[in-house]
Amino acid sequence: MKKVISIILSIIILISLLGLTIIININIIMKNKTISKVASNIKYIDLVNIKMKENELKETYDSIYISLQQEGISRENINKIYKQDFFEKITTKIIYTEVKFLLTGNISKTYTINDINNLIKKDIEKINLQQEEKEKIIKILNYNSSKILTIENIIRSNINNISPTKIKIVRYFLSYKFKVILLCLLIICILIELVLNKERLLPYIFIPTIICSFLELLISIFTPKSITTNIANKFLESILYPYIKIFLNNLLFTSLIILGISIIYLMVNESVMKKEKRRLKPKIKKKRLDI
Repeated sequence: MKKVISIILSIIILISLLGLTIIININIIMKNKTISKVASNIKYIDLVNIKMKENELKETYDSIYISLQQEGISRENINKIYKQDFFEKITTKIIYTEVKFLLTGNISKTYTINDINNLIKKDIEKINLQQEEKEKIIKILNYNSSKILTIENIIRSNINNISPTKIKIVRYFLSYKFKVILLCLLIICILIELVLNKERLLPYIFIPTIICSFLELLISIFTPKSITTNIANKFLESILYPYIKIFLNNLLFTSLIILGISIIYLMVNESVMKKEKRRLKPKIKKKRLDI
C-alpha cells in the first residue's frame, strides 16, 4: 500500500512540475518587455513578400505597402519606413493586448487613431528625407492608420470565434490560482514522500524530475516542426513563431536546470552512500569478531 501511494504521489509530482514550468514560461513571454524585444527583431518588410493564400489579415497588412507604392514612394524609402520603430511598437501593442485577452480575459488599452498618427509623425521625422517627401509619407500612413486597427479587430474576431469552453479552460490553466494549486500539490507530495520514504527518496522524487526534464526537452525540440506543419496562415506564423521560439528556448533552459539539479543530487547522494558503507563495514566486522 505504501508503495502504491508513493507511486501515485510521484505521478502528481511529475504532472505538477511539468505544468508549473510550462505555465511560468508562457507567463514570461506574455510580458510586454519580452514581446517588445522580439517584435524589434522582426523584419516587417519581409511580411509583405510572403507567398501564400490571400486572407483578410494579410490583405490589410499588404495594403499599407501598396498605398506607399502607388503614391510613388521609392522602394528604398519604403524600406526605411519599415525599419522604423513604428511597426515594432504597433506589433508589440497588438500582440500584447490580444494575447493577454486570449489567455487571461483582461482587456488592455489599445492605440487610438490619434496615437497611431502621432507615432507615424514621430518616426517619419527621424528619416533622412526632404520635408516634402516626409509630409507625403505621413499623409499616406495617416490615411492607412485605421487599417492598423482593422488588423487588431481581425485578430480579436478570430479569438472570439474560438469555443468559449476552450478559452475558459486555457484561462483557468494560466491563472494565478492554478499556479498556486500546482505549487501546493508539488510541496505537499514531496513532504509526504519524505515522511513515507525516508531512506528511499531517489525513485519517488528524482525520477519524476528527470522524466519531467526529458519531456520538456522533447517538447522544445519537436514543437517547432509541428507548428510549421499545422499553422496554415504563414503570415501569422511569421509573426508568432519568434515568440514561440523564445518560449521553447526558455523551456529547454528550464529542463536543463531541472536535469542538472537532479544529476547533482544523485552524485551527492551516491557519494554519501559510499561514505556510509565505508563507515558501516568496520562496525559490522567488529561485531562479528566480538561474537
